[in-house]
Amino acid sequence: MKYYILLNSVSSALKGKDILDKNNIKSSVERTPKNNVARSCGYSLMVKDEIERAKEILEDNKVIVLGVVTR
Repeated sequence: MKYYILLNSVSSALKGKDILDKNNIKSSVERTPKNNVARSCGYSLMVKDEIERAKEILEDNKVIVLGVVTR
């Protein structure tokens, strides 16, 4: 399953990817699924597992998580 972490800016997505990479969580910056674009900037971090850990790490590093959707 793919989890999309909704963020408020593209720069937050890029910063978040760097933070997750440093914590050994694989992620990628991708377009937000169409039905959720209104809730984010249009780009999200896609993570395949460890979603709760990923959210916690991002929030600990002052990256605002708007929500998570699955696909």
